[in-house]
Amino acid sequence: MKKFGFAAVLATFVATLTIVGLTGSSEAAAPCKHPKMETKLVADACKAGGQKAAKDAMKKWMKEAKKKDSSLTCTSCHTKAAGDYPNKPDAVEKFKKLGGK
Repeated sequence: MKKFGFAAVLATFVATLTIVGLTGSSEAAAPCKHPKMETKLVADACKAGGQKAAKDAMKKWMKEAKKKDSSLTCTSCHTKAAGDYPNKPDAVEKFKKLGGK
């Protein structure tokens, strides 16, 4: 009886890990929502890993850009820092001025 109980617990654990793993992968690969990719950095990140990869790439880029302009925030270039991350009219110009490609 103890072996059956252990096997049931083990099977439940493996099933839970499988479900969590599958759910995590689909979220990480969610496609970018921005309608127009105007920069190589974001376009490449979106192609490689979807919206999460693009957001991570921009966070990394922001660390470098803040060395040139410490007042820089996500909303310096985006009207909304969520969803499809809509750009302000001068967003791409700012991005390129700060070294973005």
